[in-house]
Amino acid sequence: MAAALAKARDAKRAKKAAAPEAGPVSKIVSIEDVKPDDVKLLLDQIKDLREQLATEKSERTREQQEALERAQAQGTLMQPGIEEVPSGKKVTVQKLDRYKTVGYENKRPVLEPIFKEVEVETYNYKIDMPPCGGFDLKINGMPLYHGSVVEVDIDTLRTIKDMIYRLWAHDSAIHGSDENAYRQKRGPVLRGARA
Repeated sequence: MAAALAKARDAKRAKKAAAPEAGPVSKIVSIEDVKPDDVKLLLDQIKDLREQLATEKSERTREQQEALERAQAQGTLMQPGIEEVPSGKKVTVQKLDRYKTVGYENKRPVLEPIFKEVEVETYNYKIDMPPCGGFDLKINGMPLYHGSVVEVDIDTLRTIKDMIYRLWAHDSAIHGSDENAYRQKRGPVLRGARA
């Protein structure tokens, strides 16, 4: 019996190894028409990004490194939820203070926004997307890949969490998790007026 199970397990592993790997269909198959200057530019950008990452890593305090490690560890042991972790850093962002009337057009005021600079905390957050969500989220053209940890301010964090919540809701809707599965189906009830 054990030998038969082992043989079946080995056959399944061999079949899985022989099958083509499921994953993204898009891949680069030729860079023949890419100019050498463009390739050099991209390689230089990669080098600069690696240097920036190494510099940021060396400048982190012990507390900031621990906060980053706490964020990275989330979701590794099938944890049910991902939570933001304060990074211990602050950034200055522009927030709307008020509107100023700069003129009138067709008897309506023309308003100009007045911004003020505010210092806000940043948070480390691990991107945890469902299988239906694609490869990344994009905010202002910057890709945020599944499994990566990002450092963001509170407003961007709210946007990311909302996007991820909607992805998980979409995933549960298309994969048949009917939240009304055990409720009794009811038809419309028409009642007459009481006299």
